[in-house]
Amino acid sequence: MRFIQHNCIEGNDIDTRQADAVRRHAPHVILFESPRNTRSLGWSINGASLEERVRVVKEHKKHLRVVAQTYPWVWSEAFVLDNVVDLWKAQQQVDLYNVDAPSELLRQTIIHRWNQLEKPRRRGVHFPWWVYIYLRERMMADTVKQIIPRYREPDTLALVAMQKFHWLHVQFLLTQPSKQKIFTYYFAAFPNVFMHTLNKKVEGIGNPVLLKYWRTVSDFVE
Repeated sequence: MRFIQHNCIEGNDIDTRQADAVRRHAPHVILFESPRNTRSLGWSINGASLEERVRVVKEHKKHLRVVAQTYPWVWSEAFVLDNVVDLWKAQQQVDLYNVDAPSELLRQTIIHRWNQLEKPRRRGVHFPWWVYIYLRERMMADTVKQIIPRYREPDTLALVAMQKFHWLHVQFLLTQPSKQKIFTYYFAAFPNVFMHTLNKKVEGIGNPVLLKYWRTVSDFVE
């Protein structure tokens, strides 16, 4: 499987770069940075009839329109889906997968305003946010790892419709690095955080949702 990645600016305007990539590259697979447990386009409709896939896309676009009233950039996905439907009608296989963490975890950055932090991507700053990012990307990588074996043909093309920031980290996790390398990558820049105390540091955040997913998907829980 070959991958191409395109960003979407999460702002107040429509960004058609991902939609343009669908038209230009005609990918066989699209990996969306969307929660797996919501009204998912993925998994369930792959292999369904054209009529059923188009029906589900129309329903999903209604959902996107509602969300876009708060987050305008979300409507960019509607243009992606329009181009996917065109490919389906041209007999092109395009399978869709939502690969992000469950919405329960994703909501934490809005609830705690981590998405409004100054320079949140700087390593060694904002420990709870980096725990949140690690958990999301751990689940993204695990999901992508499940998808890859479904496509044996080496020329299968997957469009990665997620932010480059995430995709770089997911690619790192897909190399199956050691626990020590993962710790160094995500957490070693934090002062007074060590691998043998990491679990207690996460518990000390006092966030039950983070702790729930830490205990189920983290590489650091025995």
